[in-house]
Amino acid sequence: MKYTCKAMMIFQKDHHVQNHTLETQIRESEIDVTLHFTSVEVQGFEELYNQLSQAGGEGFSLSAVLDLPNAKGHGWASSLTSVHLVTQRPHGSSIPAPTYGVANCAIKISGGFGGIKAEMPDLVNLLQQYTTQGKKVASIYNPPNRQPSGMVS
Repeated sequence: MKYTCKAMMIFQKDHHVQNHTLETQIRESEIDVTLHFTSVEVQGFEELYNQLSQAGGEGFSLSAVLDLPNAKGHGWASSLTSVHLVTQRPHGSSIPAPTYGVANCAIKISGGFGGIKAEMPDLVNLLQQYTTQGKKVASIYNPPNRQPSGMVS
């Protein structure tokens, strides 16, 4: 059985790059996801960060992070999935792109008979912390991880 799904791609006109075509690179890294009884362990982010730093050194800025739905099982409770970094730069430019920082923002999920509720209580504070340093959001990636809290932990 085959299914066809769609990914929504949102394009923005960059007025700093007038009348230039953009070079695009897609860099791939494998993420290893292991399920435990009460948590999920994720490995492989170091390679992802290394590829992002390498792209920045070549003048490519991060445009998006894609986590493809292509998980392949390996082992009893583990799977590999591909994460792609979409990076771009003005054609022919080699000016180094800005350096990147990664901040983890907790997503609090609670549920009961009334349904499931998800909140990001630290989002506004994290945004203020980084934007007051002159940094903008390059992308948001929701990696496959969770940590139980409350009665389960």
